Amino acid sequence: MRANCGVGEADTPETVADKVRVALHELGMDAEAAAPYVLSLDLTAVAHAEGDAAATRSSLREAHALFASLGASRDVARAEALARSLGIPDAMG
Repeated sequence: MRANCGVGEADTPETVADKVRVALHELGMDAEAAAPYVLSLDLTAVAHAEGDAAATRSSLREAHALFASLGASRDVARAEALARSLGIPDAMG
């Protein structure tokens, strides 16, 4: 996703969100509806890279809740695996 949307390592979460919305719009998708799903785990990674523990936990919790509400079990598992890899396996609770 990062490459397709032109997202760089130094981009802030707001910049990432803007770039993803533009890319979704260019694909003819409803960017506002699709962006939260597309962005959820990427914003977690950005927050972690910035050293923002609170934002990391918050975005990971939101992503997990979104995926669970959609019944997206594979994405729930991805969120849980990301939490473990970041050393915060309790972030969803």
